[in-house]
Amino acid sequence: MPTSIFPPIPYLIYGIFEPISLIGGSLYPHLDASSFILSQIPHNPDTTGTITPSSLSLAYQLSNIYFLLALLGVALIHSTSEPKVLRNYLVCLAVADLTHILAAGWSMGWERFVDVAEWNALTWGNVGVTGRCF
Repeated sequence: MPTSIFPPIPYLIYGIFEPISLIGGSLYPHLDASSFILSQIPHNPDTTGTITPSSLSLAYQLSNIYFLLALLGVALIHSTSEPKVLRNYLVCLAVADLTHILAAGWSMGWERFVDVAEWNALTWGNVGVTGRCF
């Protein structure tokens, strides 16, 4: 493994898995913007498939933020020798992950949020995988 002050398991999670998943999330809107936008809510009532320029812009901006987070994570994890820096990075990730889950829940509504059996792949990524980090 590359040099990091992280122990092996946290390194695999935050130094390998997290950046790869963020890069995947950043590519999805560019590969299939319509699916990315319409899949944000399981069983989206919008069956027209109409993507507005505003929705597309938000999807691409979110893509950029995911890519930025991947770059920041790799840069911090692989360049710092300060435990405080990594601790603060993990605290920031935890706050961002919790608010990410809350944002997904607010936009889905309570009934969809708790109906785990009906979640789509994107919801499992946004809520399920993110929530397992806790």
